[in-house]
Amino acid sequence: MNINSPHKILFISIPIFLALSMINYKSRMDIQLLDIYAVMSTLGVALFFSIYFVIIGSVYYFVKDIKLVLWATKIHIITTFFTAVLVIALSLFFKEAMSLSNHAFRMTNQFFYIIFLIFVLSQFLFLSNIYPCFKNLSLI
Repeated sequence: MNINSPHKILFISIPIFLALSMINYKSRMDIQLLDIYAVMSTLGVALFFSIYFVIIGSVYYFVKDIKLVLWATKIHIITTFFTAVLVIALSLFFKEAMSLSNHAFRMTNQFFYIIFLIFVLSQFLFLSNIYPCFKNLSLI
C-alpha cells in the first residue's frame, strides 16, 4: 500500500476494527479520571474509531492531489492506527485486568491515558499537515 494514498489505508482499517471488536463484543472498559467515571463498550469504541477513520480518510481523499509532508502523514497514520488498535485491545481485556487487583486497574487506566495522549498529539500533527492545504483555498 502506497503511503501517498493514506485514505486507502484508513478505509481498509475500518473492517479490522470492527472484526477486533467482535471477538468479545459484550466486554466493556471502565475509565476513572479523578471524579469522572466512564464506561465504554468494545463495540462502541470500535464504532467511534471507525467513524473517525471515515472522517480522516475523507479529508485525506479530498486533499490527495495536494503535496503533504510525507513524514508527518506517515507518523499520523501509524500512530492513529496503533493507538486505535491498542484501545480496542485494552477494552477487550479490561475486565481481566480489573479482576486482578486495584493496582492493575490503576495501571490500565494510566496506560489508557498515555495512549490517548499519543492519539491527541498525532491529531495535532494531522492538523498542522492539512492546515496549509486549506489556507491556500479561496472561497471565490
